[in-house]
Amino acid sequence: MYPGSSVILIAIVIALDVLAIVQVWKRTMFDTTSKAFWSVVVLVIPYVGAISWLLLWTVARLSGSKAIH
Repeated sequence: MYPGSSVILIAIVIALDVLAIVQVWKRTMFDTTSKAFWSVVVLVIPYVGAISWLLLWTVARLSGSKAIH
């Protein structure tokens, strides 16, 4: 690994987490329980949670679907 690469990796993970959580809480069709669930998933499983949410969010936006639970 290059010097400082772990810092960059951590910064990327934090940025993905923040982006995913902001997108979760911006969704008006979700109830508070769904938002809390996704927030916990993103925070507890940083890589998988954030990437899962962002992939589902992107697919839903591309397909026009509003059903992400």
